[in-house]
Amino acid sequence: MDMDFDIDCPECGANVKVKLADVSRQRTVRCGRGHAIELVDEGGEARKAEKTMRDLDKQISKLGRTFKF
Repeated sequence: MDMDFDIDCPECGANVKVKLADVSRQRTVRCGRGHAIELVDEGGEARKAEKTMRDLDKQISKLGRTFKF
């Protein structure tokens, strides 16, 4: 499970879709006009959110296995 969100390019204002995983790994992405955008996970919050989402996904999977139909 990954979360997408939009940011604006600081150079030209173009809309850029990024994934939570891109931010937590502090990747460099490019806008549609080719400008490089360095993603920074200040305080590690994106990494924490990504881990929380993975843990939640695991718990939902476990819960689904407990139901009998």
